[in-house]
Amino acid sequence: MAFAGVPNETRKYLLDGTTIFERVLPGADRMYPDTDSAPIPLDNEHLERLQKNLPSDVFERTAKMVQWRIPEDTFTYIHIRNLFPIIEKITTELKYDSKFIGCFLGHKLKNIEGRNYSKYFDYNRIYDMFEYIKKANLQKEIAFKMLPVLYEHPQMDFDSILTSINFKKSKSENIISNITLLKKKYDEVGRIKTDVAKNNWIMGQLNSLAIGNIAMNELNNFVKGN
Repeated sequence: MAFAGVPNETRKYLLDGTTIFERVLPGADRMYPDTDSAPIPLDNEHLERLQKNLPSDVFERTAKMVQWRIPEDTFTYIHIRNLFPIIEKITTELKYDSKFIGCFLGHKLKNIEGRNYSKYFDYNRIYDMFEYIKKANLQKEIAFKMLPVLYEHPQMDFDSILTSINFKKSKSENIISNITLLKKKYDEVGRIKTDVAKNNWIMGQLNSLAIGNIAMNELNNFVKGN
């Protein structure tokens, strides 16, 4: 029975119109285990297994990305989307450059999501894509063309994705053999007579054929030195 004010408690209503104490209201007094349920024992092996699977601290992940020379403007997006484990898995298991993968996710993927976000896209598909590129002996830059299609159609197989972007496999020497002819053509039609302008034009002409078949920096070296 209350003699001063309203009791700070939850009471149960009875059929005769009276009430009885049921439980205290939420607060410090409620901070105790559920007394209606029996304790669940956990063995040490289970706890150790859980501890091994705990994610690393955000500070440690950031320090690692700094070490990998991943641009700082990608950090927030990578942390929010929890993409660090994907970067780590791709670089560790597939041996891709960590800076390239970090920029690919933090810039390219972010840009695609910013235009057409899908909460159903599984980021592990990106690992699958790079695994496919590795096994097919393609150059990593092909991922830039594949990702928009993969993001829109995550269940599409990778062979079909390559077909949809009109990719054709070609030997690097066949691509390089076009450089001399393109240089002569630029000398005839090019309006800006500088080596930089000429090289950029040639790279643009070869881009669709070269991407995925030869590393772009390698092709650029051939263009400059041909």
